[in-house]
Amino acid sequence: MSLHGVDLSNNNDAAHIASSIASKNNAFVFVKASEGQHTGDAKHAAIVKTVRAAGKALGHYHFAHPTQDPISEAKHFLSAAGAQPGEALALDLEAAEGTWHQRLDYALKFLAYVKAQTKASPLFYTYTSYITGMLSVASAAQAKELRSYPLWVADPNHPAGHPAVEGWESWTLHQYGIVGGLDQNVLNGDLNTWKALAIPSVWREVIAAAKPAKPAPAPAAKPAAAPAPAKAYTVVVFGSGSDAMTAAAATEAFKPKGAVATARLDVAQAALAAGDQVIAVGGPANTAIGFTHAKNGTVAVSGKKVAVSGATAGDTYVLLGRYLATGK
Repeated sequence: MSLHGVDLSNNNDAAHIASSIASKNNAFVFVKASEGQHTGDAKHAAIVKTVRAAGKALGHYHFAHPTQDPISEAKHFLSAAGAQPGEALALDLEAAEGTWHQRLDYALKFLAYVKAQTKASPLFYTYTSYITGMLSVASAAQAKELRSYPLWVADPNHPAGHPAVEGWESWTLHQYGIVGGLDQNVLNGDLNTWKALAIPSVWREVIAAAKPAKPAPAPAAKPAAAPAPAKAYTVVVFGSGSDAMTAAAATEAFKPKGAVATARLDVAQAALAAGDQVIAVGGPANTAIGFTHAKNGTVAVSGKKVAVSGATAGDTYVLLGRYLATGK
């Protein structure tokens, strides 16, 4: 079984974007989130909102400049994408920049960083000729590592689902042509295949298991005078890169009463001044609100300030989610 979909960016007009998302023929949509170290795609947010509302499988991709720093670009990508559990990630490496050695080094470092931060293997998008060039300079270990990532191959010279695969045992996505100004793709599998590619949601199960059982209802008591309404909400502060994605996604996933996420330091400071609780996710956010950086794998509490830090984004997510769900 295979699924069809499109990849979109600000190069596509609004009418084609809307019709492609609405089309029953398209089960998934990849959208460009970022390029280089600083550029975002102007239509990313609007497309993402529409795809999520339509219930389609969603992926985000980054257009690489392989002569630049791959880690800086990876951090920018994760921040710009704002990907949620169930969504896929991809590196688009096709620019004719630098040497084959530079391109190979860039790909391995970018892909490894994204995988470490999200616990999902990002797809590697490129052309067959690009693969040939990279593998020609790769050591056996480098070639093995590169091939460990799912391949999204651009091959318009072969029919859908039958690309020429150079160096990989199999392919995952095939970009086979353009119809109506839109890149057409086919997935080598079904929705279960997509789920295996996507950011995992195992932390939801962890949090569900951590939640205490509901206490038995207390006997009815004589109603007392209602207290004055109190403003009580939690502000999750997050920094750049994976911290931003982790805090926003965890707050959305667990939805503790009154919880909100913010990237703005002034909002966090105002919340503290008003007596609200502030959770700082990751070292930069800890420091920004005047909290000593929590050690990896810990939740540290000091009054209204809470610092959450894990060894990886996934670990941080589990710790943050557990704290939001249980207060522990």
